Amino acid sequence: MEPMTARPELRRCGLLNRRTIAFAAIIMLAALLFGRALPYDWVWDDSTVRLNPIFQGPLLDGVWATQHDHLQINLKEMKGIRAGHDSWRPLMYLSYRLDVALAGMSAPAMRLHNLLLALLAVLLLYRLARIWLEDERAALAAAVLFALHPVHIAPIIYVSGRGDLQAGMLALVAALAALRGEEA
Repeated sequence: MEPMTARPELRRCGLLNRRTIAFAAIIMLAALLFGRALPYDWVWDDSTVRLNPIFQGPLLDGVWATQHDHLQINLKEMKGIRAGHDSWRPLMYLSYRLDVALAGMSAPAMRLHNLLLALLAVLLLYRLARIWLEDERAALAAAVLFALHPVHIAPIIYVSGRGDLQAGMLALVAALAALRGEEA
């Protein structure tokens, strides 16, 4: 009897290599770890999203709006404190509006979006670690540590933590782009 081998077309596209399997396992572990919190309702600072009118309405309305971060709602409730500046965060505003357009003002749906952003950041970090460390095992170890580190709990679980996830993800994209540019 011949030993079972992967179909050549699967081997060529890399679907069955160890790196892919290891990375899929990391993603599944992180999704299982953080995914347990998806069904819960709003927590702590999430009122800054739930009560903020800038995140509600048609998808593209409000993208050009500015406000004192997304905490302006809470600042208005405090006597004697005024916003010192306005900020413009179109990517964050658009991402919350997309959630509202797809699933309504739903904490679990917004938390799922945060989890997907975190998993994308794990993928980006893994790619960056492969370039920097030039060692597959070290890159996988870095990705495991990054994916399962408890520091990620707040930005994933708190719906209002999306800005941190986006900033981290875009910093990883910038680092990858810089390395790619250096190689060219």
